[in-house]
Amino acid sequence: MLVLSDFSPQEPVPRAHPWGKTGYAEGGGAYYDFRSNPHLIRSVLEDFIPYASQPAVERFYQLLEMLNGPDSSLETNDCALSGPHEPAPSIFRGTVGIGGRLEFFYRSLERNLSREAVSWLVFLFEIYAQRAMPDMLQGVLCLKMVETEFLRAASENQSGHRVRVTFNVYSNSELEAWETLSTMFTGLLEVFKRVEKAHHEKLPEFP
Repeated sequence: MLVLSDFSPQEPVPRAHPWGKTGYAEGGGAYYDFRSNPHLIRSVLEDFIPYASQPAVERFYQLLEMLNGPDSSLETNDCALSGPHEPAPSIFRGTVGIGGRLEFFYRSLERNLSREAVSWLVFLFEIYAQRAMPDMLQGVLCLKMVETEFLRAASENQSGHRVRVTFNVYSNSELEAWETLSTMFTGLLEVFKRVEKAHHEKLPEFP
């Protein structure tokens, strides 16, 4: 699987965390604290609900449950899903595409204020993602550090970054596209488990 870094322009105004209603083009979303309300994961994600019968969506729900669970050092900020559609021209051959995003950050909010700490998190994710799914030829992940104001951080300067993972898969049928996406999410579960293990065993100290 191809793993890329996204250097596109930042959002015009850094999003605060926690945030209210999203200003993204697809609209509709609002922030939910899945750490405190894990039961909401399967009921409030408006992009995913129409495809709830797909194994890929169930796998994504499991991923959210893990990232927001009691044993995780991370938590999620936002996510989105674009159902089967005709993809824009790209290096990937396929008549059907499915894409979306997942955003996350350190549960210890002050660590998100260190660019070095967030860069280290992105580096780990990229390495493990490449190793977890080397034979996936019809999928791509793009990683981006996004400026964020962490309003609950115990610091005078609350400006930091969250991590955005944009995912896309391509195929010649909806069935194959969903199967590829399910495989990708299964791989991401393992990626985050390895990131979590590294976080607990080798977490470096940053200023």
